Amino acid sequence: MAFSHTDPNPVVGSLDDLLGDCRGIAAAVCDLDDHLVDGRFDVLVDLVPLLGDDRDFAGLVEQELGQAIQLGRGGVPPGKDAEVDPHFDCRLRTLLDDECHPRFHVDGIARIGFPVTRLARFRNVSLEMRIVVITRLPAVLHGITPIIRDCGHDVVGVVTTEGPRGRYGEVPLSTLVDARPAGVDLLVAANSKRLAPLLAALEPDLAVCGGFPVRMPADAIGAPALGILNGHPAALPRYRGPNPIGWALRNGDPEIGFTFHFMDAEFDTGPVVLQGAAPLADAERAEDVAGVLFRLWRTLLPEALLRIDNGERGAPQDPEDGSYAGFFEPEYAEIDWTRPAEEVQRQIRAWWLAAARDGIHGPLTELDGERVRVLRSRLDDRRGGVPVTCGDGRPLWVVETAPV
Repeated sequence: MAFSHTDPNPVVGSLDDLLGDCRGIAAAVCDLDDHLVDGRFDVLVDLVPLLGDDRDFAGLVEQELGQAIQLGRGGVPPGKDAEVDPHFDCRLRTLLDDECHPRFHVDGIARIGFPVTRLARFRNVSLEMRIVVITRLPAVLHGITPIIRDCGHDVVGVVTTEGPRGRYGEVPLSTLVDARPAGVDLLVAANSKRLAPLLAALEPDLAVCGGFPVRMPADAIGAPALGILNGHPAALPRYRGPNPIGWALRNGDPEIGFTFHFMDAEFDTGPVVLQGAAPLADAERAEDVAGVLFRLWRTLLPEALLRIDNGERGAPQDPEDGSYAGFFEPEYAEIDWTRPAEEVQRQIRAWWLAAARDGIHGPLTELDGERVRVLRSRLDDRRGGVPVTCGDGRPLWVVETAPV
């Protein structure tokens, strides 16, 4: 049973308080009126499809809840009769085997977690989730907020941190403040230890993360009721780590993958909810690759949220297929013109959206006596540019640079 992962002797608080939670949420789901259903995990019992409006819902919830607590602690709950209708026992066991979230022990009360959306699903009702966006990049915040809202969910806050200097180039934190949606709080963690309390303060059902520069600690991952859904720009388990886009371009991959997965204690190893891919052949600049990635966000995120809304928790990754995409070595920031032209071209492309360490960001070189960063290059002269002869005798045309 799913209860095998919980505290074997959970502390049971006020049963009346728990039943009050159940009655309020059940009433909102059954009536389908203007009630705002909270969506957080509480002690919920899946009786909606079996009950009519004239049934004593609260009484049946109480009966099933007593059995649930009895199963959870291996004994009879205080003040409850040991004899419970086997019909409830059978259905409860089925539900728990299917989906139970053992982390919800709140305020000393053993809370058996079923999402509100699981109750509503039997009536084809999509309920709003409270979602926090976790990011350091204004473009990510600007891009995914409308997607979440278009799916009928509420963005209740943004959580970020300064992170290592230069991780994503020169992106001041103030630009993220300017990009926040109107009326939405932006909380800035001074360090990774502050992430969990800031997330908890927003009381989210789910957090959606992308473009975040620090590793998420375990207590922060557990703060949202459903966990943290991470958008990773690679086909996991390939290219785990902080620099997947850089390595895909460095290796000359013809397409870029994208994965929505739940975060866990390790680095990009959590269960996969949904994956996709798109070609990179036509990309000529960093903005082209960014556009491909955001199209994947727009395509995949609604389906990923729907799957989570339907109770899916993702599929485990195959550890044998994993690879790590770490930061580039410092010397890779300098263009080596003695290498073949195609390899130099890949080096220039690799730095377009690479995550950098210690503020070192290439590709750097000297052209006509000036120190520059090369932004665009081609293997032909169709866009003009300055030809530079590479180690294999072929020219590479430098199309666009920026002073360093």
